[in-house]
Amino acid sequence: MSDPIRNPAHYTAHPVQQIEISRYLGFCLGNVVKYILRAPYKGRAEDLRKALQYLEWEAQTPMRRLTPMTLERVTGAIADLRAFLLESDAPYGRPQSHFLDRLEIYLGRNPASVGAHTTLGIMGDIVRAFLETLEAPAADLPEQDGE
Repeated sequence: MSDPIRNPAHYTAHPVQQIEISRYLGFCLGNVVKYILRAPYKGRAEDLRKALQYLEWEAQTPMRRLTPMTLERVTGAIADLRAFLLESDAPYGRPQSHFLDRLEIYLGRNPASVGAHTTLGIMGDIVRAFLETLEAPAADLPEQDGE
């Protein structure tokens, strides 16, 4: 039985919970990660629209750079999650993995740089493509939980 506070089902679908990444990021980027990873299991298209909004806000007010130790912790969690998504049959693991690739690139840059803004744009393109796929009539997703 899942604990709806500490381990809700839509966050435990992956071996690395999104909180292990998002808690070290700024508010906007942390929410982007949350919505991208839970979209197939909870909010679906609405979650991806929220992710796009938070990406816009991230571009307007970029998070601070992570310390080297925190960056190492976060990129390790991203690598573990990306490996799982690519090796499993997780719903929509491919676009989530592409997003995580770009997130890792973004975190390694100065968030105020032109390269970082370009990376945010690419992340937005990935989310929009994911949204189109999710909204397609034949989208075969797991049942939503009741939360």
